[in-house]
Amino acid sequence: EVMFLQSYPFGELGIGDFIYNKTPISINGAPLEHRLFHYRMPASGWAFVQVVYGGESFVAFSDALQNAFIAAQGVPRELRTDSLSAAYKNREQKEDFTQRFKELAAHYNFTASRNNRGVAHENGAIEAAHRHLKAQIEQAIKMRGSNDFESRTQYERFVDELVRRRNRRIRDDYLREKRQLQPLPRNKSVNYSERYVSVSR
Repeated sequence: EVMFLQSYPFGELGIGDFIYNKTPISINGAPLEHRLFHYRMPASGWAFVQVVYGGESFVAFSDALQNAFIAAQGVPRELRTDSLSAAYKNREQKEDFTQRFKELAAHYNFTASRNNRGVAHENGAIEAAHRHLKAQIEQAIKMRGSNDFESRTQYERFVDELVRRRNRRIRDDYLREKRQLQPLPRNKSVNYSERYVSVSR
C-alpha cells in the first residue's frame, strides 16, 4: 500500500460522518440510544458535532449538515462522506446520488464526493478526529464523575461545550478558513420526510 500526505487549501473541503459514542450515556438512569454527527474542515481543524437520535436517515443527515454549515458561517466547495445510504444509492453502478442529496448539494453549491465503498480509512482526515473526539468525551465524562444527565438538552450542551473548547484552540486557522468559504444561502433546504398513509373518517 502507498500512503500520500493529505493537505487541503482553506475553504476547499468539509467532511461529515456519523459515529457511535463508545461511552454509555443515560438520562435519569435510562440508557440513551444515540449517535453523533461529526463535521470537520481538515484545513483548519474546525469541527461541529450534533447529537442525533434515531437512525442515519436523510433527514438526520441533512439537518446536522445544514446546522454545521450555519455554525461554520459558510460552505466548503466539496463535501466528502463515506457511503452513507442517506446520500448514495450504494447498489447502483451509475448515478449514485439520491435525488434529495443532489438537491441539497445544489442548494448549498458544494460538490459531493466519497471514499471507495467499504474503505473508511480513506477518510483519514475525519477518522483520526473521530478517535480523538470519542477519547475526549470519555475523559470529560470521567472528570465529570458521572455519565448520567438530567435531560437530553443537558447532554447536548455538554457535547457542545467540549467541541467549543476544541475549536478555540484553532481559532486563528478557522478565521482564515472562514474567509474562503462560500456564503450560506438565504434559507435552509427543505428537510422533512413525506409519507402517504390511510386514515379513517
